Amino acid sequence: MFFQTIIFSFVLLNILIRFSSIFYYPPYNMVIGGLLSAVVSASIIVILYPGFLRFYLCAFGFSFFLFGFGSIDLQSRIFEVIVSCVAATVFFVNLKTGTTNRVNKHLFSILLCYVGLSTFSMLLLPLTQILKDCSFFGLPDAFFYFFIGPPYTFYYPVVSLFRLLLFVVLIYQLAVFHTGTPGNRGLKRS
Repeated sequence: MFFQTIIFSFVLLNILIRFSSIFYYPPYNMVIGGLLSAVVSASIIVILYPGFLRFYLCAFGFSFFLFGFGSIDLQSRIFEVIVSCVAATVFFVNLKTGTTNRVNKHLFSILLCYVGLSTFSMLLLPLTQILKDCSFFGLPDAFFYFFIGPPYTFYYPVVSLFRLLLFVVLIYQLAVFHTGTPGNRGLKRS
């Protein structure tokens, strides 16, 4: 239960920060709002009716063209909001169907090794400069830069680690699926 609480906290924090930082583009705010309201509505429908999960994941597959953009680009930030919503939806479907305890141990071990390697790449991170920026600009702006840092800044390793952890949470939630539950019947064959 402790692990699920950590996952829920991370996904919730991710959704809140990404939603609060995505509406900085006034010409596109209506389009972004419409797209994200459709994603949130679909997420709520899937949480209430897990039988639609396979269609939801199929629609999610059409958003992968947004993956290749840089972390500061709007397309990448929209994709990360969508991934956060999908991870939260799959988390709640797994919680609702009671399949949160089963995991593919080999996949999880590989993911932990990859996260460990990415964390070790942050050893040269200038923490004193980041703390100074937090004190000068405030916590909301610091979170904004933690999630969209361009590659030429020292925030980029933090941005990359948060993005990696987001995908690890999504992959972990997809790895604990049980094919016998009504919510994902037909999602994958045994």
